[in-house]
Amino acid sequence: MSERTVSVVLTVMPPPDTFSYIQKMTLGEIPKSGAKHFNCERIILNIDEKSALELYNNYLRSKELDEISGKLNSLDLDEIRRYIRPELRERPPIEYLTRKIGDEIRLLRYFYGEN
Repeated sequence: MSERTVSVVLTVMPPPDTFSYIQKMTLGEIPKSGAKHFNCERIILNIDEKSALELYNNYLRSKELDEISGKLNSLDLDEIRRYIRPELRERPPIEYLTRKIGDEIRLLRYFYGEN
């Protein structure tokens, strides 16, 4: 029986987008001495530079949106309402309206499709 190997190629991108990623992973075998045939490596992962940059940019955007979401979730709506004119305070809260509109849109999409 031959010895099995795993090879990993790690690539470090230069500035301004400094990050690292696993570019390639392969499985292979080292034959016993005297073996007639060598089983070549099998690629199990191969990521080109363009794809790595796209994944990295998606990661950065996701991180940015998570921060925005956290800030929005931490808003004190009662504090904000104090700055709203009194005649507008009697209207339903905006979060109620957006939830209702969202429900209506989901129902329309369900019954009539995406378009």
